[in-house]
Amino acid sequence: MVKKKRQNDPSENGDDSTESCDETVKSACPHVAKTVDLNRLKKALKTGGFEKECSECKKNPKEEFVDSNYEEDLTLWMCLRCGTQLCGRTRNKHALNHFNTPHS
Repeated sequence: MVKKKRQNDPSENGDDSTESCDETVKSACPHVAKTVDLNRLKKALKTGGFEKECSECKKNPKEEFVDSNYEEDLTLWMCLRCGTQLCGRTRNKHALNHFNTPHS
């Protein structure tokens, strides 16, 4: 009886791998490990998920947009240290204010 030869999975081939190698990790920006808090980010996303609206805009809904030439931009920026999701520079600049606020 002849056994069928098992074909290799293309993802097992090292050439097609999407995983990073040691050389790539060593050349990464050294500041990333100091500024990005993956544990807090994971926790924030598990508990709240991705927001659809800026948390500061929710608290103060009557606040007017700063830029009179404002095009509706619903993009939220996420703080990579704590996971807070706030509006960017084209709306009320809550993400920028959060960045400029000293945190311990």
